[in-house]
Amino acid sequence: MAQRRASMMANKGIKAAVIDTMVFAYGLLNETDFAEDSLTTIARTETIHVPDSIRAELTNVLWQWITQKSISVQTGLDVLQDASTLFSRVHPTEHYWREALILACEDKHPAYDTLFIAVAKGQNIPLVTYDKKLLKKYPDIAIRPDVYIRTL
Repeated sequence: MAQRRASMMANKGIKAAVIDTMVFAYGLLNETDFAEDSLTTIARTETIHVPDSIRAELTNVLWQWITQKSISVQTGLDVLQDASTLFSRVHPTEHYWREALILACEDKHPAYDTLFIAVAKGQNIPLVTYDKKLLKKYPDIAIRPDVYIRTL
């Protein structure tokens, strides 16, 4: 597992990773204890890969924060704008949905998360995430931001 992760991190000398929705949310909202590691992850990743489903996920996360955590609608709109400028490669869901569905069924995990795993596997790069279940189920692919930062 560690060997595969090292291989993905090396990825021809390019700092590339799939970055999970919550890493963007925590970093761009700068509202939690995860903000610093999230911002560092985003800033130090040269090529950020995401499935196109991230747009819907991030919009939903922002809606939740607006209704539950008292950020303004304008802040949410600003985060959407900022995030869209950070995505280097946006992968169409249709290229990965078959694998994502298989992974979701095999591992009993939501398909919206396994889309991120499928993109990471397809690109042979890590998925940077705070999701404890993904980290446990996919230790050869998923990596916490603080651990990822130490590898850069």
